[in-house]
Amino acid sequence: MKKLATIACVTLLVCLSVIGFAFPAHAVQTYAVAHDGSGNFFIGTKNQRGYFFCSNNSVVRAGQPLNGGGKTALPGGRLEAGTTPEQGAFDEFLEETGVLLPQQTQLSPKIYEQTGQYYGVYFRVDPQALKDINTQAARNIQEGQRAIPGIQNGTITTCNQIRNSYPLSPLDNELARGELWNFERDRQKIDALRNDRDTNWFYFILDNLRRQLRS
Repeated sequence: MKKLATIACVTLLVCLSVIGFAFPAHAVQTYAVAHDGSGNFFIGTKNQRGYFFCSNNSVVRAGQPLNGGGKTALPGGRLEAGTTPEQGAFDEFLEETGVLLPQQTQLSPKIYEQTGQYYGVYFRVDPQALKDINTQAARNIQEGQRAIPGIQNGTITTCNQIRNSYPLSPLDNELARGELWNFERDRQKIDALRNDRDTNWFYFILDNLRRQLRS
């Protein structure tokens, strides 16, 4: 991944009030958007249930129902205390896809007011790098899915077993698949995110990027 082109990492804070410090005082969410600057970006679809969360060393035989299960999602999650939104999004992308994004080289913060509180962090790479990210993420996510039958029948009970048998698997079993969307081609799918309480913050994060690319 070190050969990937340099990125412009842009942060969007969506909140009820403007926050003027680096680390929020209470829990918020942070999400990663890998894009190529030409309207293409990586997005996933969540599993209905997650069977392992090895970032917390947890394997769940019956599966844990996921918020927004079966729906479109950007890689991301809760921002840990003492972690910047940029690093949090970087970590979440790795945990959910098994792909290490290029190191950040430039930050351009943007602050907006909307309901809820969350960050969108934009990682800009060149077009071929984005295709490589998508290919690698799809491969890794599918490898993780292959661990599920063993978890369900009780032959896999630890994260070490998953790592040994499925070394490309992401740490966390959050995503069922990943793909590339385009702002023009997939306009209707993007706009539909706004009408669902489980996905509307993804709409705002993506709409902010869409507006920036047009300006």
